[in-house]
Amino acid sequence: MSHGYQSHESHDDNDRSISTAQSPERFATPEEPGLSESTSKGVLVKGRSSSRYFNEILLSRVLEEEREIQHMLASTDTEKDANKFPTFLKIGGTLSSSAVLESQNVHPTRWQAVQLWQVFVNNVDPLTKILHIPTAQPVVFEAINNQRGAARDINALLFAIYFAATTSLQKEDVNHLLGQEKSVAIEVLKQGLEQALEQANLLDNPTLTSIQALAIYLLSVRAHSAGRSVWILNGLAIRLAQSIGLHRDGKNFNLSPFDSEIRRRLWWHLWAKDARASEDHGIAVSDFDTPSSIEFPLNVNDSEIHPSMDKPLASKQGWTEMTFPLIIMRANHALQRLYHIVRPSTNDQASESTRKEAFSQLIVQIEELTQDCNPHIPIQRATLLFAQVLLRKLDFVSRQQLLNQSDSTSGNRESLAVGETLVNACDILELNYQIQTDDILRGFRWTFEAYPQYHLLLYVLWHLCVHPSGPSVDRAWNVVDASFEREIANQRDVIAGPGSKWAVLKLMREKAVHFRERANHADSTRRAQTEADIPSMVDFPAEALGPMETGLLADMVNLDQDATSFLDWSRLVDDSNVHPHTL
Repeated sequence: MSHGYQSHESHDDNDRSISTAQSPERFATPEEPGLSESTSKGVLVKGRSSSRYFNEILLSRVLEEEREIQHMLASTDTEKDANKFPTFLKIGGTLSSSAVLESQNVHPTRWQAVQLWQVFVNNVDPLTKILHIPTAQPVVFEAINNQRGAARDINALLFAIYFAATTSLQKEDVNHLLGQEKSVAIEVLKQGLEQALEQANLLDNPTLTSIQALAIYLLSVRAHSAGRSVWILNGLAIRLAQSIGLHRDGKNFNLSPFDSEIRRRLWWHLWAKDARASEDHGIAVSDFDTPSSIEFPLNVNDSEIHPSMDKPLASKQGWTEMTFPLIIMRANHALQRLYHIVRPSTNDQASESTRKEAFSQLIVQIEELTQDCNPHIPIQRATLLFAQVLLRKLDFVSRQQLLNQSDSTSGNRESLAVGETLVNACDILELNYQIQTDDILRGFRWTFEAYPQYHLLLYVLWHLCVHPSGPSVDRAWNVVDASFEREIANQRDVIAGPGSKWAVLKLMREKAVHFRERANHADSTRRAQTEADIPSMVDFPAEALGPMETGLLADMVNLDQDATSFLDWSRLVDDSNVHPHTL
């Protein structure tokens, strides 16, 4: 039975508290309605100067049960952390009253600008295709040669290109090209973009070009910070796009085939981008306004479309320059159907065959796009590996969600903790790690590293807490350690930022280590006994682990050791937004 309650916890005189509304005291059984989206209102963490709201099922439950995380989130100095990399753009209008500055003062030299453009074409454009390079390049070169005479929105686009290109480079490469530390260069270029967007009057007079500039910036700033400002600004970009009609297909307004195509690219990019950003902050977006009336961009190379074309082309089968971003767009679209199949509020009982049918359609679409990929060409190699991770991840998550909707009580939940599921999660994480460390993909590494595999890591850590020993446990720990080491090495704000999911992962890891050490100690003690006295791991009593503090993971240990009675993982992922925007 679900119980609604509200708790407040203050720390010193800082007026920080944790508030929960209409949420269960403990993890309810599958028959209880307390975990549904309609009755679970989430968690509100109140800090000194702001507050944070969470309603993603896993994160909100952890916050309700784990006082360590509550204290950490409530006591975090949000303002201090935000100053590490302030992603909020001062772009004029209602958001800023600062005086207009000369962005030309912070332009790189013309030689540096040309080099940064080439870096953008090689490292950034293949992943997004926001720009049509054949028509954008002459405009960019003209603006580089005549910075003061360039249109204001073109000037903003230049700084977005500089910023994204610099983001994609290694620190030593930035120092060699720009003659300054990467962190310094990034801040200077960010200020230049702010000034340029303000001069372009982005908020009150948005253009396709200025929105492209904002979209490119938001794509690349994710590599520096995962703060809320990135998600909020992406929402701003979507509103700006709607204000110029990008959410409606251009053919309905008799726009040229070329203009319609460029608009589709930008809109679908922004729409897909918003999905993952919301997942990063523990806010479960239950549904998206799927732009079904807008056609997907064509799967064609830039050279095959041009402004003077009078008839639209047909999409090609096989790899093109649009294949990588198109996979992201199509996967997000397919995700909506999968979500409606497995969502808790669906009246008709979902079936595995229905899920498989929807998933099979996505597989066919992606296989058509990747059938001619050459694994020796970097972007095509990235496309192949990305598609594998994407498909396996969506299959994994949708299956976990579907199992939670089944009427079968013990059988399905037992399968959630079996070794096969753990092996599957490890396979996906290892493939993701391969993409991040593949030397031939170094130019794209910046974007793959920007998106930790939250859901898969949480599942692996949960499994290690439930079963601290057993088949594939050593492999799972290798995957966890490698993922943590790589993320920490990146030194991004997502690791320690206020409200970060990474903070939850770190605590889960500490708990899993604790359980492993206790289990190893108990196992050593048992081996010292006679063979007849050695109990199996399945029969190992929770009491042998010693006293535990109260909370989520303590509940996991104090339950019966039978896998079916442990914390139900499917309840945790039931409403989780796991989006395929990136790896």
